[in-house]
Amino acid sequence: MSTQVVHVAEPGFGPSWLTDFVRQWLESWHDALRIYARANRRAEDPDIAHWWGERTSVGLLASAAWRLGREDTVALTEYDVDRREGGEGQARCDLWIVREGHTVSAEAKQVWPAFSMNGDTGDSARVKECLAWLKEARRDVRRILPKDQGETGLAVCFVTPEMSRTALKTAAFEVFSERATLFWHALEEECRRLNNVAFARYECAEDEYEAAMDKETDHVYPGVAVIVTRTW
Repeated sequence: MSTQVVHVAEPGFGPSWLTDFVRQWLESWHDALRIYARANRRAEDPDIAHWWGERTSVGLLASAAWRLGREDTVALTEYDVDRREGGEGQARCDLWIVREGHTVSAEAKQVWPAFSMNGDTGDSARVKECLAWLKEARRDVRRILPKDQGETGLAVCFVTPEMSRTALKTAAFEVFSERATLFWHALEEECRRLNNVAFARYECAEDEYEAAMDKETDHVYPGVAVIVTRTW
């Protein structure tokens, strides 16, 4: 069974409608990842969704909003906007959501923390790297999106650990799972220290292990986290 962890900082994250929505949204995101993995489990080439990159990850967040099954919640991805005052030309907004008449726009990044046996930087360095990319997403929100693009602007960072079976000298699912869990706990602990961050993670179940392995590179992607922070 895949592991679900969802945390939304209160009251610092925002008004109650936003806090409630983000919690439901991230729970739906977790379920969407699980459903995708289950649907592909018996395929000739099993697949997971979280290793395909930023655009796919943003698309899953949009799907998660639609999956809430409410006519007052809709989402779009990758649409053109005029840049903020002082900027030239148009830019592309990663994600737009309408929820009960409230509007949300978001910019996203994806980071791939690497794990190895020799010269490993450690979880504290990996956590620092993840939060640096979240900061980059915040800069994009402020730099690209005009304030009329949503009453709420969110920065999003997807975190997809990348582990080498060769470097870690193992092919055992338990080793990758345990190593990833230590990293998730370090990341979650740091996120909980912040008063305006939401955090969720998806850990692959054992029967998803084959799908989480890239046979060409011998890398394993044992799960994914998403960090969300409010910019305005």
